[in-house]
Amino acid sequence: MAGAASVCAAPADAAPAAVDTGKVTVMVETATLNGKYIQKPVQLNYEAGKDVQYYLEQIKDSSGASLVNVISSSWGPYIDSVKDTNTGAPYIGSDGTGYVFRSEALASDTQHGYPSEVAASNFNGIYTAGTLKAYDYNNNSGWNVVYNNTSPYTGISQAVSEGDCITLAFTVYGGMDIGFPGWPMNADGTWNTDSDAPFAATVTNGVKTDKTALIETIAYVNANFPEAQRTDVQKAAAAGADSAVLNVKASASDVSSALTTLQTAFNVQ
Repeated sequence: MAGAASVCAAPADAAPAAVDTGKVTVMVETATLNGKYIQKPVQLNYEAGKDVQYYLEQIKDSSGASLVNVISSSWGPYIDSVKDTNTGAPYIGSDGTGYVFRSEALASDTQHGYPSEVAASNFNGIYTAGTLKAYDYNNNSGWNVVYNNTSPYTGISQAVSEGDCITLAFTVYGGMDIGFPGWPMNADGTWNTDSDAPFAATVTNGVKTDKTALIETIAYVNANFPEAQRTDVQKAAAAGADSAVLNVKASASDVSSALTTLQTAFNVQ
């Protein structure tokens, strides 16, 4: 990785540092629930031949155990649950209260056969303190791999290349609340056979709003600029960047502005 300095202020005439050389960026977040990280963006050394599962399993809790729980199925391995390092669960009420896309979810439930007066029945009120699992809070919830701003069908078996960005994001509504088409459950218990469009605030020109460069730059800054040594300008830029990443309704303009501010503050590209 170029320019991996441990001091905060780079010389004004120094060449901007590249953020992802020899690295893979990993992040785990629950923005749809509480606007927080479980794992802030972090850089891991790239290792040839490894997949998404390998890199996610490198994210550890304070005891050294992996945060993610992988189980096998006829479809292949997938993330069943993740240890939640935050507090305050339940984050969403049993009728969806507190969910940032509640109105969109209720409209979708009505469209898929739930009577309008009980559309919130698709919110199940299930949660396990300290752990987030598939089907917590909603019948369409679970962990979604975001790989370079795409949702690969290969899931955690996706092969990884140098410079890639991996986000593990908790979706409450089948990926539609994090920018991807979804196949929500119908009221009769069957799964929708045609995909529904992602919720409008999560996309730009029909595609998931891309935060890849911002996430990678945050990871580089976290690795190379200790918080205690940052200037006030740098602290403000870093806080603004985190806010943009964790705002599921952030526009492309919001993300671009946060990235430019962060790059300027830390002299990275």
